[in-house]
Amino acid sequence: MTREAAHQDHSGSRMREATRRYRTSSVATFLGVLLMTVAGGCNSPSASPASTSPAVASPASAPAQGDTPAVQSTPDAFQAQKEAIDSLALEQSAEFVSSKLGVPRESHPLCSKVSTCSQGTPGEPLLNIYRDDYYTVRAIFDANSLKFFAVTMESDQYKPHIRWLYDLGALGEFTYKDASVADGIEPTAAMIHLGPRSSSYAEIISVGAPGHYQGLILGWAPDGFANLPWDIKGAEALNAKQIPSSDRKTLLKAADPFRAGSVPNTAGLFLDDGGPVSKLLQDPGNAITILYAGTNE
Repeated sequence: MTREAAHQDHSGSRMREATRRYRTSSVATFLGVLLMTVAGGCNSPSASPASTSPAVASPASAPAQGDTPAVQSTPDAFQAQKEAIDSLALEQSAEFVSSKLGVPRESHPLCSKVSTCSQGTPGEPLLNIYRDDYYTVRAIFDANSLKFFAVTMESDQYKPHIRWLYDLGALGEFTYKDASVADGIEPTAAMIHLGPRSSSYAEIISVGAPGHYQGLILGWAPDGFANLPWDIKGAEALNAKQIPSSDRKTLLKAADPFRAGSVPNTAGLFLDDGGPVSKLLQDPGNAITILYAGTNE
């Protein structure tokens, strides 16, 4: 081979080597770009699953600094019952009471339930009984004026709030003794009835003018909510003292243990004005008779 031929052969080899390197470099560059493109696509927000990226609130949805989040109030399930009971007041008309409590389930001439009312009681007082799933109201009207009403709780889900000269609290959460929180406020009469199938109790607090002529009655209605403390020993001790010869002071003293350990399911007010209904309700025996009205006892 001549020098010229050798030189040409050597030049051709160099060109082929350069061409091979160029092609190799081009392929590597292409593959690198391709890999970067694929990797970039996998990491983009549109390609990533929603579960792998934490949610970030946009400025429009985030509350402004200093704003107070809105709090949705929970509806009171017993609002209707509360409004009905809280609306009651002495000397209201029968029509007004019925507009709040509904039509009475029962209505009786008072003298058909309380025999002593025929003695010097003019007119015909009316005893109405209103019932709800959660309470019972016994009301006495004389000349279409509310003279007495008593609220009995029928469930521990709704406990009527009782107010007299002071706030007694929720019915079912205070004892008879707890009700005597003010100096000089003590029962003026008390009586218990222990029957073969049911029992009842009533105490009267009559203070006249200092009580704005509103007397208080606390008691136990046999058809009311019964899962409340009832001091059996105290009840039996009081019952043993209820003999004709016992004076009122002795009976009230005998009632102390029962009053301290028992909780009423009924509370009510009466117009303590010396009128016919007021005179009837000075006797706790008559109050017990009224608490039995509307029952099967």
